[in-house]
Amino acid sequence: MKNKLTYTNTDQDFLLELNNRVQAYFRNEGLSKYGNQSLYIKAAVLFLLYLGSYMLLFFSVSLSQLYFCYAVMGPLTVFLALNIGHEAAHHIFTKNKKWNNLLVYVFDFMGASSKIWTYKHVHSHHQHTNVHKVDLELKQPPIVRIFPQSCYKFFHRCQQYYMPLLYSIYTLVWFCFRDYKDFFDLREKMTKGQLVKEGLQFFGSKVFFMSRMLFIPALILPFNCWEILAGFLLSNVIASITVTFALISTHVGEHSEFPEPDDTGSLGHSWVRHQFMTTSDFSTDSRIVTELYGGFNHHLTHHLFPYISHVHYPKVTKIIREVSKDYNFVTHPQPTILSAVRSHFRLLKQRAVEGRGQLEWMEM
Repeated sequence: MKNKLTYTNTDQDFLLELNNRVQAYFRNEGLSKYGNQSLYIKAAVLFLLYLGSYMLLFFSVSLSQLYFCYAVMGPLTVFLALNIGHEAAHHIFTKNKKWNNLLVYVFDFMGASSKIWTYKHVHSHHQHTNVHKVDLELKQPPIVRIFPQSCYKFFHRCQQYYMPLLYSIYTLVWFCFRDYKDFFDLREKMTKGQLVKEGLQFFGSKVFFMSRMLFIPALILPFNCWEILAGFLLSNVIASITVTFALISTHVGEHSEFPEPDDTGSLGHSWVRHQFMTTSDFSTDSRIVTELYGGFNHHLTHHLFPYISHVHYPKVTKIIREVSKDYNFVTHPQPTILSAVRSHFRLLKQRAVEGRGQLEWMEM
């Protein structure tokens, strides 16, 4: 995309009314947009549970105990990243900027690169959600066809069947391949000094993560390397399923749109309408899902107000839906996480079917 992407100035009345209603809520309730004590307690509990599971790992005397500890750490990895790292990346976990800059390293502690993730999420995904080749966070390898603009391959006709297997190793691909590819792709944008600094942090965090999860347990515990590796893989499979349930439920369902800019870079609609076209909520009535996923299920709210902590999302979501009805803005929330996942697989099937004509034409 050579031209800078632009939005129209339409829907300003709706955006003004929405902002005024949300600001009035915070003003009338005397609330801050940042995280509160309940978030800090939750973050501490999640971290202590993770730390406790990791320490208990070294007291394992049987494979069942070993695998239990690895299994528990899997989803806790995701919940820590979403409740702490994600909030810190948006500078809304706390008012203190230094603390936010420090807490975003939760991603590095869990094996991912906080620098690369923040760049892709905050500066790419939030700016131009679901735009082909521009939304770097949604960019997928050729093995899956999500964007209607993507080239159709013969194996895509079966993607709704083989993608669950690939989703089950999502975090492994992220930690072991995608981060490295993104790092080397982005190195051209760094100065020599930045490259050295970022390289040391990037590779250092990878070594630390692998040492913590694999090498140290293999050296200390009375299990062979293959048994430790199996526990590590189990942890990643559970983490992968946990995180992909959230990721595929927000932007890639059957009602999601994938706007295409014209030759000048114009998307032909407003920024606020773009968020409604590309973003969906799921399980917003479930307090458990909201707490565990750090408000990720109130995803439209997050995209419209990324500078507000998720502890306020349930109230803000209600305001958004009330104003949306008054201005005829359509939303497609999914009642449960499972219905959202089913919607995603209906999209995969749709992309598999609609591209067959293109493949048949190419094969002639």
